[in-house]
Amino acid sequence: MKLLKPKNLDLNTIIGDGDSYSYLSNTSGRLINSVKKGNVLRKLIPEILYFINVCIYTDESKGDFRTTGFKRIRITDVHHVLSYKKMRQVIHFLRLQNIIEVHEIPEFITVNGKEFGINAKFFKLLAPYDGSTEIAEINLKTKRRVAINGKAKQLIETNPAIRHQFEMCSNYYFNAEDALIHANNFHNQKAINDKQWASMLDYIEKLRNKSVLFNYNEKTDRIFTIINMCNKELRHYFQVKRGNHCEDLIELDFSTFNIQVLHKLIDDSINISNINENLLIELDKLAQWLQEDFYKKIQDVGVMVDTLISRDEAKDLAIKHWQNARLDSWNEETKIMKTLFPEITKAMNVLKGNTYADYLKYSNGFMRIESQLVQEIYAEFIAKYPAVCIYNIFDSFMVEEQYKDNLRIIMDVCSKKYFKRQIKIKEKVTNKL
Repeated sequence: MKLLKPKNLDLNTIIGDGDSYSYLSNTSGRLINSVKKGNVLRKLIPEILYFINVCIYTDESKGDFRTTGFKRIRITDVHHVLSYKKMRQVIHFLRLQNIIEVHEIPEFITVNGKEFGINAKFFKLLAPYDGSTEIAEINLKTKRRVAINGKAKQLIETNPAIRHQFEMCSNYYFNAEDALIHANNFHNQKAINDKQWASMLDYIEKLRNKSVLFNYNEKTDRIFTIINMCNKELRHYFQVKRGNHCEDLIELDFSTFNIQVLHKLIDDSINISNINENLLIELDKLAQWLQEDFYKKIQDVGVMVDTLISRDEAKDLAIKHWQNARLDSWNEETKIMKTLFPEITKAMNVLKGNTYADYLKYSNGFMRIESQLVQEIYAEFIAKYPAVCIYNIFDSFMVEEQYKDNLRIIMDVCSKKYFKRQIKIKEKVTNKL
């Protein structure tokens, strides 16, 4: 397995054969503090390097100021390589050697309508190991792992549409060999950096092993699967087997879905006590832009002020820096959107609230709307075409090519019923090498 490691981290030097180290021994199924010689610790080196690799390529956590600079790593992120106990052994060693810092922060999760507290773990590489990295290759066994949380199991048993999704996500076909070639070519051409490449390689290994992830989040109504959590650059290597050959899938996507939801949320919040003529004018303008090419309109505004921005930058501007951003994270870029839609921005800020808890409610509300709509679409589609291969990718779907028009009709009818207007649906272009 190829992975990333700090250039100045030499575990063979750090771990001396004759030296003694604190170690969590797995004795009779329990982890017990003990002291072991370096030759015992050396057996753990591949797993230690793998965990450090994940610490390097994982994106930094956002939101709580206590997690700034730290990476959130769950057992489901690494369990195709590390068991829960092996992960604890690795963390124990790295912590005592001052290679990583660990923050355990209370977090509340909802299970069957009840809130439970857990200690979420966040990790950060410490100096001098947080600098330049290099690519290393290690021999490491990987395994097929299945992760399904309790609420997801309950829904699988009681909801036919959820059960269908689970069966699709448990019996997928992924062309791992071509995906690996694609990832390596992208890296060689410098289309992706080392961190993105290492992340891709790790996920390809999970998919090669036919691992399954199917977890339901009650706060957002979202189902996180091995399919929709996959790197978008690798998504089109999921295929369907028909007889002796494999067929590609087509992805249909709602255009500017989050901005559509924002328009609806603000429009629905208007009543006789807060009606504002300028806000209504802006909502009409936003609706018109959404009917045309929203991000192209933002690019055109950039040209008018002598600022050339790409389509991806325009999307980041609208989604990341404006609609999704917390008020305390706004920067100069946000002023463009704020200038274009001042009244909508004010109304949006009211929805975001003044606290992190308020912002989470706002953010989760977007995802609930998305989840409820796509689940309705999914249920209607499989009621008519139960044998067809289809995957939900949050606000888009992957489906067999011969059924894309059937799916498009259902997406159009369901979204028009919800938003009370036409929502553009586009076919994503496959980006294979």
